[in-house]
Parts: sequence; C-alpha cells; structure tokens
Amino acid sequence: MDPMPTFAALSSATGVPVDTLVHYALVRWVSAGSEALLSIRPQALDDLIAARDREDWPAVAGLIDWLEAGR
Repeated sequence: MDPMPTFAALSSATGVPVDTLVHYALVRWVSAGSEALLSIRPQALDDLIAARDREDWPAVAGLIDWLEAGR
C-alpha cells in the first residue's frame, strides 16, 4: 500500500510539507523500537535485587562492577 496519498492529504490539511511529514513518521517509527526497549525491566536489575535479597554481597559488587564497566 502506498502511503504517499495519505501524506499528501495530511500535507494539504496541515500545510506541513510532505517531506517533513515523511521524515517525522520515519523518525517516530525508528525510535519506537528504542522506546520499547527502555520500557522493559533490565535483567541486571532483577539479578541485583536477587543477590541483595540473599545477602550475596560479592555478587552485588560483581554486578555493580559489570554495570559500571559499560558506562
């Protein structure tokens, strides 16, 4: 399905150039994957909480060191 007629109609209705609308749509589409990843709870956090709950302080330190290495 060709999306260009939709962009042309939206451009006519809003006065925003078609190229700008296409660019905006592509940026939103690409960034949607990153937004989804950011909404997922990281496994490292669950591992850190579990290590703390069992009072495994060497494991807590190791996880913190591992996280810090990725900065």
